[in-house]
Amino acid sequence: MVDDKKEFSNWKEVIDDFFETKKAAEEEKYIKSELKKLAEWYKQNEFFKDQKIKKLFDLKKESNESSRSLIDFQRNKFESILGLKQTEEKFDVKLLREDYVDKCMQIAEKFEARKWITEASKNAGSVNFATHVIKLTHSKIDSSSFYDKIESQSFKVDPEIRTVV
Repeated sequence: MVDDKKEFSNWKEVIDDFFETKKAAEEEKYIKSELKKLAEWYKQNEFFKDQKIKKLFDLKKESNESSRSLIDFQRNKFESILGLKQTEEKFDVKLLREDYVDKCMQIAEKFEARKWITEASKNAGSVNFATHVIKLTHSKIDSSSFYDKIESQSFKVDPEIRTVV
């Protein structure tokens, strides 16, 4: 993300941002997997001796690129690598681009708000109500949360020693 602290004027903006973030993460994951496959081929064929090509496959943003979002950075890397003559000679670049567009359409459909909420609501049966949620305080604990059904308890506090009696 370019800006860590976003301000929203309404809930629709919050929800839209949530889904845009999900879409970008999924697209980035796809691009990285495709670039990894291409990098393996480039490495096997010893094209990494050329430092310019090797640098193209480095997926870490540099400090001078901080104004660009991570997904834009990944898209540009992907497009640059698809434009290399070695890629064009060995791979069907048109097909790679078509696959990418298809994947982006699938991702957009997957994270369309109404559809996503409908699919997520199917899992609502597995939701448990709890008064003491273990995972919120210790994410590595494998215990179940529990629900305290005690309606009320009367406590008397001794004002002199300030403890529950």
